[in-house]
Amino acid sequence: MNRFFLTRRALLTAACCSFGYLATAQSTTVLAQKSTQAVCVPAELTGLSACVDMQQTQYLKAPSGNETAVWKGTVPTGQRPAKTVIKDATWQERSLSFTTHAVITADGKASLTLQYKANPKFK
Repeated sequence: MNRFFLTRRALLTAACCSFGYLATAQSTTVLAQKSTQAVCVPAELTGLSACVDMQQTQYLKAPSGNETAVWKGTVPTGQRPAKTVIKDATWQERSLSFTTHAVITADGKASLTLQYKANPKFK
């Protein structure tokens, strides 16, 4: 019986590690996924007039169900703002509501963070 559980645990660990890694600290496990996913992030999240190509650089999911995704990109020269643009918004995806924070600098660096709180009453 113990052999079955050990084998199942090893398979789960291998499956998780094939697309990310698990970090354990004080009996709390966090899924941290490396990603090469790229999308054109919509203007309503960046505050610009057109979408911006960004790549997901980090994705974390905690045991509580909280999720954080970080996207980075470069704004094309013709779309760059004269000064830094900061945009906070809400995004609906997978029937979840994410709070978003985007920062676009005058030199074209773009950063977007999406956060989902599984239980927003607790921070």
